[in-house]
Amino acid sequence: MLSVVTLTDVFGGNGEDRTLTTSKKKAAISFALNQWFNERKFFTWPNKCNPTCCSFKAMMYDKGRFVGCSIAQCDNLDNGGLFMPRAIQIVCGFEPMTFSTQPYEGGDLDCPHDYPVRREDGLCAAA
Repeated sequence: MLSVVTLTDVFGGNGEDRTLTTSKKKAAISFALNQWFNERKFFTWPNKCNPTCCSFKAMMYDKGRFVGCSIAQCDNLDNGGLFMPRAIQIVCGFEPMTFSTQPYEGGDLDCPHDYPVRREDGLCAAA
């Protein structure tokens, strides 16, 4: 299974993850999300990446409010000299997103005012 992954910070303050893969369309979304999340092994608290973990940080950003994803099949794609007879592209946008700050705060913190209820699993939820 061939995969080419890039992350681009576009639209000033919003993040975008992209994966190009030759996996089957049904499996492509799970493949992309797992690949992005697996960058956690390159993340060191509070905000270090070696070599890269921008996709992981985009998924974990605690101030993120909106996520939108799309999937498309591209036939006979020439990706910079790498020919792919059938490729699946997954693109997810994250709003807002910044790569210069830590993705979440550590410790036992109060829930934010717009998600004030502490659930049994420790996560914050809307009232």
